[in-house]
Amino acid sequence: CALYNTLDRVLTKLGLGSSGAGHSSTAGMAEVFESTVLWTVHPKATFLLTALAYIPLCAVIWRQTPPSTGAAEGMNKSSAGPKKTTAAFTLYIALGCAISFTFGWHVHEKAIIMVTIPLLVAAARCQDSDLCAAAALLSLVATFSILPLLPLTRLETAVKWLLLGAGHAVEVCLLQRFSSPRSNYGLDWLRALRVGPLPGLAVASAWLLVAAYCELGGHQLVFKGRMEFLPLLIMSDFSAVFVLGSFVKIFLLI
Repeated sequence: CALYNTLDRVLTKLGLGSSGAGHSSTAGMAEVFESTVLWTVHPKATFLLTALAYIPLCAVIWRQTPPSTGAAEGMNKSSAGPKKTTAAFTLYIALGCAISFTFGWHVHEKAIIMVTIPLLVAAARCQDSDLCAAAALLSLVATFSILPLLPLTRLETAVKWLLLGAGHAVEVCLLQRFSSPRSNYGLDWLRALRVGPLPGLAVASAWLLVAAYCELGGHQLVFKGRMEFLPLLIMSDFSAVFVLGSFVKIFLLI
């Protein structure tokens, strides 16, 4: 939704639509957004998209779920990583919630915990280093994406960033204990942050840059109180890219 609305706003600013239509950039984020260039997405459309997106997941569940005890034993012998049946149930729950989060109507940022909680449980149970890395990344992005919901006073900013760093440090350490390394380094910080061709160091640098601009006073130094919507827009789009990238990465692991 954030990326779609941002694209519509950019196309409008380029003169491809009527600037008087739709809502302003500073409008409340909870209201219905009427697109000016792109097609306005309605609840029935999101319901259809969600139902269609569930079809591949249902096909995977059907294919990987053993029909009998004997078949289950054979599957356990031939399967590895996230395909282990000990973690299949919670992993499928996480993937189903990821689909509804991606294609659902009017989904709030906090709904991402419906994905991260069962995913972290599945990652710890299956002991697969790739899934542990993907779960750690998604959990970090999810926490980062809801930081704007908290006040921006100095004390509260310091507290929330301290809790974010300490909480996810503990999370990565616990996942590292559960992961079964496929190489000689197992699950580490930079590997957990890697997204596709982007190395973990580049992702961490981009994260720090966005955080400094949006949360640590960078926007105020640049624009002096103007364009108040920009920090939230940047954080929403930045988080959306990494959330979707993490979803694709996890789906490719099953």
